[in-house]
Amino acid sequence: MEASRPLSFGEQLVGLNFNPSALPNVDRVKTICAELADIVESNRRIPDQNTSLKELLYPGIINSILEAQMNAVKYLTLKF
Repeated sequence: MEASRPLSFGEQLVGLNFNPSALPNVDRVKTICAELADIVESNRRIPDQNTSLKELLYPGIINSILEAQMNAVKYLTLKF
């Protein structure tokens, strides 16, 4: 990743730069979830694509992406 560019919405959401385990699969999961969040967010910014139903669904979708990312990272780093 380029150090000079700001993080995208999705990259910020998943904490893309935080991986103390240094596991490549953690980086991959975070990248995939960041891309998914960015796709949803970019679609939300298209004015004629917005509906009240889409706005109602948006927070849950973002929460689900974040929850999936956190659970996958936990699974990958679990030591018990």
